[in-house]
Amino acid sequence: MPNDPRQTPIQSQILAPSTAKASAKANHRKVINPAPLIIYIDDSPMDSKIMEKILHNDGFRFQNIQEATHALPLLIEQKPHLIFLDLVMPIANGYEICAQVRRVSLFRDIPIVIVTSNDTFADRVRAKMVGATGFMSKPIERDKVLKVVHNLLRKKLAAC
Repeated sequence: MPNDPRQTPIQSQILAPSTAKASAKANHRKVINPAPLIIYIDDSPMDSKIMEKILHNDGFRFQNIQEATHALPLLIEQKPHLIFLDLVMPIANGYEICAQVRRVSLFRDIPIVIVTSNDTFADRVRAKMVGATGFMSKPIERDKVLKVVHNLLRKKLAAC
């Protein structure tokens, strides 16, 4: 493992095939990435790029969803380990999306963190009321993001 301080123990691993027939073809091993998948729902390309760089540099898988109206089907398909959700978006805001996501039993225990510039007491209370796990104020900064991720995914990261 390289001595790059930005890398974490979350690394891709090679898994041997499970069947005898498949194991005869050892050169067809599947490469999987056990790193947790983090999805960021935000219509801002700039904020999404910042979040992507932070998370990729720390070894996480990342996906951005720019259109809030497409979020729920994509979340169900991707099954993320953590969701960051921008509050201010066109058509459906972060509160509405969070409430929709929480109605799906698959996401009952998935952490959802509201990310916004609107950092008032009322915003934090409303975020809790719709089921958000946490709240992070903008601007998006590496130390803030990684602290939230590591706190919320502690058990998952220990298993990797």
